[in-house]
Amino acid sequence: AALTARGVVEDDRVMMLVKNRAEFLIAMIGIMKCGAIFVPINTELRGTFLQHQLRNCEPHTVICDASLLNAFDNVDAGEASPRHLIIVAGDPPSAPPPALASAKVEAWEAFEASAAGQTPPAFAPTKDTIAGIMYTSGTTGPAKGVLLPHGHMYLFGVGSNGATGLTATDVYYVSMPIFHVNGLFIQVTAAHLAGARVHLVERFSPNRWLDECIACEATITNLLGVMPEFVFNTAPSPRDQDHKLRLIMAVPISKEWGQAFEDRFGVRFLQ
Repeated sequence: AALTARGVVEDDRVMMLVKNRAEFLIAMIGIMKCGAIFVPINTELRGTFLQHQLRNCEPHTVICDASLLNAFDNVDAGEASPRHLIIVAGDPPSAPPPALASAKVEAWEAFEASAAGQTPPAFAPTKDTIAGIMYTSGTTGPAKGVLLPHGHMYLFGVGSNGATGLTATDVYYVSMPIFHVNGLFIQVTAAHLAGARVHLVERFSPNRWLDECIACEATITNLLGVMPEFVFNTAPSPRDQDHKLRLIMAVPISKEWGQAFEDRFGVRFLQ
């Protein structure tokens, strides 16, 4: 309702440069419920890389972490002219970066509060309706915006649930960025579909990984690329098996340390 009140209509793009936090998920659901296109952006992007994605998606609204707003410094918006800029986890600036100068700026709290008592728009997507644009890494050229329908996003979660046997009793520890498919759909969406609880941290740390899994009583988590090896290379601890993890979904698993990881931590890998 808050987005609709600001003129967002079906197929408008809403660009999000937001860290792993609850506001990200609330905004995503709101964007999809009003028929707009959810555009999550890699929070490490700056300069030319961010400029390409801003120009390419031409967002109606930008939702941005206060600590990431300076990523738009030295960005030329081109034909993009966002109408609204919503600042998350901090005070709005007195003046936004030039690339966002066309936007009316407000704090997340005021934005969210404005929806109180309002009726959400009636929007009923099909499985083929485009829900989001997620950009490729851009390693072979400018990042390409991949159009993702609602059905595709849903099936990521369904497939994850089927592979892991996720239930409402599980706790999913999520340390991957939720601007990425793995963190957002294979973990968070899967947990939502199963009725499981999600424990979301801002970013992965091999040195905090075990303590955080223990503290939140995680039963499942994902590790990708070098992440499991980084965890394995931490110093052994008497607490290595004090967790409640039953499964770690990870790829790739090396013969050099895969079985040793499972033995040390007492948990099974699923590739």
